[in-house]
Amino acid sequence: MPKARTAGGGDWIKRAISGILAVVLALVLFLSYSGTVAANHSWATQDLAKRISLLDGEIGDPCVNGDISYDAETTFWVSHGWNWAPWSEATPQERRAFMHPSMTFVLYIDGDLQPSSMFAIDFPAFDLKLKVFQTEVHGGLPADTYTFRGEWYLSGSFFGGDFRDSVLVLECDVDVILS
Repeated sequence: MPKARTAGGGDWIKRAISGILAVVLALVLFLSYSGTVAANHSWATQDLAKRISLLDGEIGDPCVNGDISYDAETTFWVSHGWNWAPWSEATPQERRAFMHPSMTFVLYIDGDLQPSSMFAIDFPAFDLKLKVFQTEVHGGLPADTYTFRGEWYLSGSFFGGDFRDSVLVLECDVDVILS
């Protein structure tokens, strides 16, 4: 679990939230134009209907407002993360902070930390680097209402601190109704 401290400042937060939304868009593009990567990954089937997103795209209030409904006992996946563009202009210190484990996304379902895989994806044509955290729940969950909590952390170096420290910059709690 990353060590967290409260973030201050407004412009960087707006830029970070815009980056989160850009990751969602870039992930959709990636999944739309890439071939199957691995047979055991639900996202690799390019079935975007199996994705549950905690974000709705609003800059001022990026978290989903209201409940999400989904089929019980059906495989789903959650992916969120970060992007950096233009990547070619990032300093070595910014690249180190971006790729360090302190800059992360974590997902909880009903308070239980979910395992995830991190994917670093380059889009040279767009001078874009993605860092995406993927959680898959094969076979889904039984019918019930679950609280999904996403937490986005930036490197402390973006706030004048140590690059190894994590700073919580966004958290979303969303009720997911499986029926």
